[in-house]
Amino acid sequence: MSNRPISKIFVNELLLFAGLLFFGFIIMPGIIYLIGGQVFGDFDGGYRQFFGQLTRRLVDGNGIAWFLVLSPWLGILSIRITWFALRKAAPQRPDAKV
Repeated sequence: MSNRPISKIFVNELLLFAGLLFFGFIIMPGIIYLIGGQVFGDFDGGYRQFFGQLTRRLVDGNGIAWFLVLSPWLGILSIRITWFALRKAAPQRPDAKV
C-alpha cells in the first residue's frame, strides 16, 4: 500500500482521468477523422460535422460514442488492474522486502 495521503492519490487519479478524457474527446477524434479519410474516403461535411455528430451522440448517451471517448482511460485502467493482479498473484521471493 502506498504511504501517500488519500487526497494526493485522488488528485493524481483525477488528473490522469482528465488528461485521458481530453485525449479521447479532442485528440483521438481528429486522429480517427484523418485516418478514416485515408482508409474510407472523405467524411461528408468535413471535420466540423464529424465532431458535431460525435458530440451529439455523447449528449444523447450513445454507448459507442462514450466508449470511444473513454477508451484511452479504460485501456490504461485495464493495464493497471492487470498489472496489480499479476503482482499480487506472483509468489513472493524469500529475499523480497515487503
